[in-house]
Amino acid sequence: MFPMKWSVPLIPDPSYVSFLARRRHTLASVYFNPGLEGAWDARVQPSDWGPKAISRALESLGTVKAYALFNTRFTTPDKYQDTDFLTQTLDGLSQLHRLSGITGLVITDFYLLHALGRTRHPLIEELEAVPGINCMIDSPEKAFAFLEQVELAGFKRPTRFLADRSLNRNPEGLARFSTRLKQAYPDMDLELLANEGCLSHCPFKLSHDAQISLSNTGSCREMTHEINRRLGCRNYLAQQPEKILVSPFIRPEDQRAYLPQVDSFKLCGRTLGPGFLTACIRAYQDEVYTGNLLELLDAAHFLADHYHLDNAALGPDFLQRIQSCTNQCKSCRVCRELYTRSMHPKPVTFKIFKDLK
Repeated sequence: MFPMKWSVPLIPDPSYVSFLARRRHTLASVYFNPGLEGAWDARVQPSDWGPKAISRALESLGTVKAYALFNTRFTTPDKYQDTDFLTQTLDGLSQLHRLSGITGLVITDFYLLHALGRTRHPLIEELEAVPGINCMIDSPEKAFAFLEQVELAGFKRPTRFLADRSLNRNPEGLARFSTRLKQAYPDMDLELLANEGCLSHCPFKLSHDAQISLSNTGSCREMTHEINRRLGCRNYLAQQPEKILVSPFIRPEDQRAYLPQVDSFKLCGRTLGPGFLTACIRAYQDEVYTGNLLELLDAAHFLADHYHLDNAALGPDFLQRIQSCTNQCKSCRVCRELYTRSMHPKPVTFKIFKDLK
């Protein structure tokens, strides 16, 4: 039996860290906000999460690979040229490297990659640079272009590679990607993002990421939830909830269909907290989930308050049916049929005032 592994978030919660420690033999890697000055992480800015706290958490995970998130889509141009600031950032990472031997960075902004590389900091050659999921690398040719830039910047070639979520529903494209990558780099593991729940080929994605990066620079307040609710994916799914079935998520039951072309699966949802992450990891490691599938998805988790998507009712042939998706919904009724048999609106409920947070 192929030994499946998962890459999961590391967040500053003691009970969650203990949970991961008990399952460390199942982990391909962990990824985390490095807790350094500067808005390098595209999502979370935890307080009270510096090198010493991270190192204590990593110590309990043994030899699991660990990657610091530098996955903002962009930063202000002055940061690329501020050698002192970049060097101080790498000095902070050096402390973390000394304390716990982190494996590398996950990076999306390749201007930033080269800016860090040009400092000639001694740490550079010790760290892998892994192109982040939002590089949207969906072909071997694009993968090779990104890997060339990693080497030119002076970082170590990554030992794992995260393919774009669009390949989750494209078996021919995934097979080609996997074959070409393994031919060129036999020791490089290929990973797929399983539970994001974003729209298929999301038309809002680039602008969404840019809006987050813009707010992280301090140029404006963070408004992406509001914008998505009025104009973007949340508005779209509120009007057509069946379209969540077109999203390229991978159910816990369907993971083995991707083996041995891929080596591991990434699980996301750092902003949803330790309870969500614990339940999600359990479901994927058990390879079965009988509840509301929306409760396992990150970007579409908000739908779980309004709908119950009965995972069991989707049936064992769900992946086979959905992999033929052309995104031409007007001429297809597959998702509408699946929606009718498996997805039901929840009754409106109100929380007791004392339970509101």
